[in-house]
Amino acid sequence: MKIATWNINSIRLRAQLAVQFLLDHDIDILCLQETKTQDHYFPTVDFADAGWSHQVIRGEKSYNGVAILSRQPLAGSGHIDWAG
Repeated sequence: MKIATWNINSIRLRAQLAVQFLLDHDIDILCLQETKTQDHYFPTVDFADAGWSHQVIRGEKSYNGVAILSRQPLAGSGHIDWAG
C-alpha cells in the first residue's frame, strides 16, 4: 500500500495535478492539507472518477482544510471538533 501526503495549498487550483500524481505514482491513500475550500466545493467527482471514491473532507473557505482520499473504504471515519 502506498500512502502520500501533500500540502496542496488550494485543491481547486491543483485538482487535475493531484489526480495525475495519484495515477502516475499508483498511490492508494492521499492525505491533503491546506485544501482551502469549503466541503461542498471540493472536487470530489474528479477523484472519484479516477478511482479514489472513498473520501473524508473537512474544509473552510480560503484557509486550512484537510482531506483523505482512498481507493479502499475508510473504516471508522468521523469528525472530532478539537476547537470545542
